[in-house]
Amino acid sequence: MTENPLDSDSSFAALSSLLPPKAELSELDLFERWLDTSQPGREYIYATGVTWLHERKKNRPNEHLLDADIRAVAKAAWKAYERGEVELAQRRNEQGSLDYICQKRKER
Repeated sequence: MTENPLDSDSSFAALSSLLPPKAELSELDLFERWLDTSQPGREYIYATGVTWLHERKKNRPNEHLLDADIRAVAKAAWKAYERGEVELAQRRNEQGSLDYICQKRKER
């Protein structure tokens, strides 16, 4: 029987406990991964539920409806558009707000 190196009795398990936990990917990391790996024609919805990406909270002009991670993806999508890698579009969803869509044009 083959021993699993991550079993609690192995030295690998002891070493792995010293490693920092895996960080979850940010929205921007997920977008960049999609941009690197997706095929032309594929779509990525990077924001939804608002009628304007820079929309602010009612009576709070300094607070965005979208969090900073989503706004960072929107900026990255715009830069990809400027490089000719994607097309940007908006589509009204069932709730009446907009989905912000990035469609891959060519391989990176």
